[in-house]
Amino acid sequence: MSGFSPLTWIARAAARRRLKRGAFVKPSRRPSTRLALLGFETLESRVPLAVTNLGAIEGRVYDDATGNGYGAGEEIAGAAIQLFQDDGDGVFDAGDTNLAADLSDANGMYRFDGLTAGNYFVRQPAQVIGADTLFEDVSALITISSAQAAGTAGSNIDTFNTTSQAVTALFPALTTDSDASVAPESVGGERDLYVELTSASGTLTLDVNGITTSILEFQASATATGTRLVTWDGADSNATTLDPIGLGGIDLTDSGDSTGIELTVGADQNNGQITVNIHTDGANYSTAVIDIPNTGGAATETVYTALSSFAVGGGTGADFTNVGAIELRITGVAAVDGQLDLIRMLGPTVTTRDFANFESADLSVAKTVDDATPDLGGTVVFTITVSNAGPDGATGVTLLDTPQSGLTYVSSAASQGSYDSGSRIWTVGSLANGSSATLAITMTVDTLGAKVNSVEVDTANEFDVDSTPGNDDSLEDDWDSVAVTPRQIDLSVTKTSSSSTPTVGSNVAFQIGVANGGPDSATGVSVRDALPAGLTFVSGIASQGSYDNGTGVWTVGTLTNGGSATLQVIATVTTSGTKTNTAQVSAANEPDADSTPDNNAAGEDDQASVEITSPPAIDLSLTKSVDTSSPNLGDNVTFTIALANAGPDTATGVDVEDVLPSGLTFVGSTPSQGSYDRGTGVWSVGAVASGGSASLQIVASVDTSGDKTNTAQVRAAGQDDIDSTPDNDAAAEDDQDSVVVSPPRRLSKRLFMAR
Repeated sequence: MSGFSPLTWIARAAARRRLKRGAFVKPSRRPSTRLALLGFETLESRVPLAVTNLGAIEGRVYDDATGNGYGAGEEIAGAAIQLFQDDGDGVFDAGDTNLAADLSDANGMYRFDGLTAGNYFVRQPAQVIGADTLFEDVSALITISSAQAAGTAGSNIDTFNTTSQAVTALFPALTTDSDASVAPESVGGERDLYVELTSASGTLTLDVNGITTSILEFQASATATGTRLVTWDGADSNATTLDPIGLGGIDLTDSGDSTGIELTVGADQNNGQITVNIHTDGANYSTAVIDIPNTGGAATETVYTALSSFAVGGGTGADFTNVGAIELRITGVAAVDGQLDLIRMLGPTVTTRDFANFESADLSVAKTVDDATPDLGGTVVFTITVSNAGPDGATGVTLLDTPQSGLTYVSSAASQGSYDSGSRIWTVGSLANGSSATLAITMTVDTLGAKVNSVEVDTANEFDVDSTPGNDDSLEDDWDSVAVTPRQIDLSVTKTSSSSTPTVGSNVAFQIGVANGGPDSATGVSVRDALPAGLTFVSGIASQGSYDNGTGVWTVGTLTNGGSATLQVIATVTTSGTKTNTAQVSAANEPDADSTPDNNAAGEDDQASVEITSPPAIDLSLTKSVDTSSPNLGDNVTFTIALANAGPDTATGVDVEDVLPSGLTFVGSTPSQGSYDRGTGVWSVGAVASGGSASLQIVASVDTSGDKTNTAQVRAAGQDDIDSTPDNDAAAEDDQDSVVVSPPRRLSKRLFMAR
C-alpha cells in the first residue's frame, strides 16, 4: 500500500465523518475495485490458520444407584479413565492407540483436552475404588469433526458491523485523532478509536464499517509511524483516556466455556502484529502479541490465542473472569495495512460421555405363617422367601424382619446366609439372576391381639427396578407381612354431649357408648364417667347395667362380639368455663387388642372425652332502702342502693340507673365504688367480683308533698345474668327495686285560722 496517496485517506476519513452525520455517499467503485485500490490481493488459494485442536471429551464417573442418572453423592473420585484413538475400523480393539489417561476428581469428573479431528474411544477399566466395584466399560465411537476441533464460539468482543467510525492522523495538520461512538455490536456498547502520528511525515488511519462494511481497516502510509489503538472500556465517551474498570467486570471465559481469543484478520505484509491488553483494574492486566498473517491485506484468516498464553503486563495480571477494559493496538512492522473482521472468544467443543456404572436386579419377598390363629402361648413358624428376577445378580442382600411385640424368638433356619435375632437382620449375601433363598423363624405368641410380622429387603448393592430397599413401603414387592391373631377383645368408647356451649344453670346430656369389636366376648366390663367440677348430677339412664353417680362407674357386664351399650347422664351446669368430661373402660376380664383399661391414655380407643364451654355468668341483685319514708317538706332523705353479685363470675361494666323522681332535689351521693352522675342518674359501678357487693347513698331534699317512688335497676353488665335482664324495667326481677317516700300534705292557712 506504499503507493496509496495520503490525500485519498483524508478524503475517505472525511467521507466516514459525513456518513456518521447522516449524509449519503454513493460508492464510486465496486468492492473488487476498492480491494485493488487498497492493495489487497485475493486469497482464494490460501489456507486459513484456524485452530484445529479445540476438541475435548469429558464426563462423570458415578454409581447410578437409582437408574435415573446422576444424583448428588453418587460421584466416584479417583477412577482411572483412558483415551484411545481409533485405528480406522470403528471398533475398540488392540489396534487402537492409547493417547492419555486421567483420574476422576472429587466430583467424579474426567477430561481430555487438545483433541484434533478424528475418532476416539474412552474406556473405564475394571477397578475397585473404595466400596465401589467398577466393571470395564468402553464408550461408543466418539467422532470429533473438523468444525468441532476448530472450537465453539463464545461471546463477541466486536463484529464491526453496525456503527461507522473513522480517525486519521496526518502530518503536519493533525497528528492525533480520536472517536468514541456508541457501538451496540461491541462489548460495553462503545468503541473508542485513537491514532497518533509520531513520524515527521505520513498518515495513520482506522476505519470501521466504512466503504468496506463490517470491517475494521487499519492503514499507514510508507513513512508513517505511531499509534493505532482500539479500546473497549465501556460507555465513557472518551477515546483518549483508558477506564480500566469501565466494562464492569465481565467474564471473558463465558463461565469457563471460552479459553482464548479468535481474530479474523489479515495484513498486506509480513511481521505485522496486534498487541492485546486485557485489564482487570488499573493495576492488573495481561498482554499478548499476536502475529497478523500476510493475506495481502484482506481479513481472511483466523488466529487463536489462548488466554493461558497471555503474559503478566502489570500487577498479578488480569483475572479473565473479571475484565474492566480491552485494548487492541496495531504493532510490529511500520506501514502495515490490513483488516480485522471479527474479534471474539473461543473455547473447546466438548463431547460428554459419562460412566454411570448402573446395574439392576429385581428382588421380591414372600412371607407365610403356619397358623394365623394360634392359642395364647403357642408357637408359630414364619417362612420368608426372597427371589431375584434379574437381569443382573444381586449382591450385599440383607432383609429386616420386624415382628410386633408379643412374639418371642425361639429359633431360625436359613437356606443361605445367617439370621441375627438381636438385630432381626437376615444377611443373605448374593443372589444370582433367577435364584431364591428361604428363612424359617419359630416364635411364641405371648400376648393377645393381632400381631403383624413384616419383612423387607433392607440393603442391596444393585438398583431394583420396582422397589427401594429399606423404605418400608408395603406396596412394593420387596415387602411382605402376615398376621397372627390369638383370642382377644376390642372395646371402644364414644362420647357426645347435647350442647357444646350450655349456659350456667341449664342441663346438658352426655351420651356414652361402649362397643366390643371382638373377636371374642368381653366380660366384667365397667366404664368410669365421673362428672367434673361445675356439673351437678341429675340422672343416669343405662341400656344395660347400672350407673353409680357417687363413684361415676357404669357397671356394664358382658358385651358379645359386635355388641354395644349406651348410658345417658344428665347434669346441671353450675359454673362457667370449659369442662372436659371423660369416659373410659375401667375394667374388663379379657385383654384388649389395642388399649389398656383405666390407664387414662387419651390416644386409646377405650377412652373418649367431650368439652363443653359455658360463657361467663353473673347473678346481680339490687335492694333499695330509705332512711325515712315519711319526711317533712324540706327535709333531706337518704336512699341506699345495695348491689350484690352471686356469681359465679366477676361482673364487669356494671351500670345502675337511679333517677330521682319529681319533687326530690339531689343534694349529694356517696358510692362505695365507681361514680354517680346526678344528671343521667347512672351509677357507673365497674366490676363486681363473684360474692362481692357495692353500695350507693343518694341524699335528696323533699320539695313537694305526695308519694314519690324512687326506682333503681341494673342498666348494663358485660356478662349474662342468670335470672334477670338489665334495663328492662321488670319489677319482678331481682336486679330492680323501689322505695316510696310520702311527705305529709301542707295544711291550708285558712283552715287553721277557722279553728
